[in-house]
Amino acid sequence: MTLSVGSTGSIHVDSGNALEIKGAQMAKDQMELEGKMALDLIESANIQNVNPPTATSGNNINIKA
Repeated sequence: MTLSVGSTGSIHVDSGNALEIKGAQMAKDQMELEGKMALDLIESANIQNVNPPTATSGNNINIKA
């Protein structure tokens, strides 16, 4: 890519650079979409109906074979 400060000419962008930029934009969009999907899944979980753990859980351990 060639840029000149104060020039009135057009900006030359290699097609390889344009593809890299487009690929980076697509990757960013995909990550944002996956992040939003993960947050939606977490928010949709119904955690209010989960029973609290009992205090006696794990107190008796059978060590006989």
